[in-house]
Amino acid sequence: MKIKLLLFCQYACLVFLFVIFMPHNSVSEFYQYINKDGIKCYTDDPSLIAEIEDGKITTHKDKYDGLDEQEKKKLKEQETQEILKLKQKTQEAIEDYRKNERIKDAKEAKEIRLKNRSTPIKFSRNRILASVTIGYSGREVTVDLILDTGASITVLYNSVAEQLEINTGKQSAARVAGGGIVKTKIVEIEYLKVGPKTYKTPTIMVLNNKGPPRDFHGLLGQDFLSHFEYTIDYSKNLIIWR
Repeated sequence: MKIKLLLFCQYACLVFLFVIFMPHNSVSEFYQYINKDGIKCYTDDPSLIAEIEDGKITTHKDKYDGLDEQEKKKLKEQETQEILKLKQKTQEAIEDYRKNERIKDAKEAKEIRLKNRSTPIKFSRNRILASVTIGYSGREVTVDLILDTGASITVLYNSVAEQLEINTGKQSAARVAGGGIVKTKIVEIEYLKVGPKTYKTPTIMVLNNKGPPRDFHGLLGQDFLSHFEYTIDYSKNLIIWR
């Protein structure tokens, strides 16, 4: 913001210098006044002066008055050189600004690419937990699921289904660890999202989990994982998406 303001001020100064210092054969003075909006204005035609607030008009005489032709020429040459130096300095400032903006844009683009390539994960009792966002019927919740490459379908515990108000679905049954059979419900949801990756309209299983509270709320199965190439960076606790 400061750089942009500096460039604007330099441009304004440069334009003003051109107006004041450029030779005018028919103009020997110009006028400065404050208009009714409080803005400082300049003109060389007094008939164009708009209605002013405080009635004050400052008359600036031509700086060349009283000088002979040789002195005028020398002064104008000096002023022309000053204008050219200011113009060069302004152009350099603009180039520096553009360069810094390109560097900034490249850095931001790199950060976005890195963000889109990786997703943080957690480890709990030798299990990988990922933060998964589930969408259903306009509602959305985000919970931790275990990455389970052995599960063919994503499983949500009933507590998550209640948050999403999943009241429909096809009744089914599944065998759990230990050999028992539990009732389940098969339902199509809007999406599963992990980091930058989204899988739309998956069919998932809702399981009525019993027992003490756990640090996860289901399993993220191959129905999601098989659609994306990834590796696990255990040293940085990241999923790296290819």
